[in-house]
Amino acid sequence: SDGLPHYLEARQLYQRERFAEAAELLATSQRLGLPTSDIAVEALRVEAVSRYGANQAAASRTLWQALLARHAGPALDAEADDWLARIADAKAHRAASHP
Repeated sequence: SDGLPHYLEARQLYQRERFAEAAELLATSQRLGLPTSDIAVEALRVEAVSRYGANQAAASRTLWQALLARHAGPALDAEADDWLARIADAKAHRAASHP
């Protein structure tokens, strides 16, 4: 549970839309360990959103796929599916506009 301070600071940065900084702190918090599996799942979820917000779509996709693999519940699975579709749509749009 040494990662809890990093997680809490990252949540503040995320709320301020400082996504790149939040994502790095969230990754650190997970490496250091979090006190409960629910907080660990939430850290992964917020990191996935933050990575997308920091224009790191590939990293975001990887994290959403990891969340789906955890089977953390139907609501989170639906959110992950939505984000994966959003990322795929954005990639397709970029490809179409830059042939």
